[in-house]
Amino acid sequence: MFVAIIYMLSSFYSSGFNSNCEVFLSLKEKNKIVVYNSTQKTKILGWFGHKVKDEDYLMIDILNSNDSMYFVSATYSVSGKTIKGWISRKTKLAIFSKFYDKELLLYKEPKKKEVVFKAPPSVKELEVLACKDGWLKIRTKDREKRYTGWIPPESQCSNPYTTCN
Repeated sequence: MFVAIIYMLSSFYSSGFNSNCEVFLSLKEKNKIVVYNSTQKTKILGWFGHKVKDEDYLMIDILNSNDSMYFVSATYSVSGKTIKGWISRKTKLAIFSKFYDKELLLYKEPKKKEVVFKAPPSVKELEVLACKDGWLKIRTKDREKRYTGWIPPESQCSNPYTTCN
């Protein structure tokens, strides 16, 4: 019985619609995030945040999600300490554009079909709203205009130390 439950859980986590989405905790986030053992939040696994003094930033792989939470693997970039668990989708996650010197193409859906916007080049963090099959739905702002859309993996930079260009 126990083995069957473990198999079902591992199948659930590995077959979710979200995969290969690498992001980081927003560099603007000052508070620690809570990591839970389940979507029911029955047990807190720990509190995590950037260790700015040590330049040890929290990198996050989104493995799965539901309407209110992400199932993640969160790893400190320097110490290597890792935890897997559920975090709120309200957590401020971010990436950079890999091509900060070019227009950012934002798609209507997570596939290269229909470009919704061409956002101006930016070196600012892009706010992560959702993840699907390696694509990230992001929001960015230029002056007073907001842009929201999906960007493909090849346009993403999940490294808080550099803009990957």
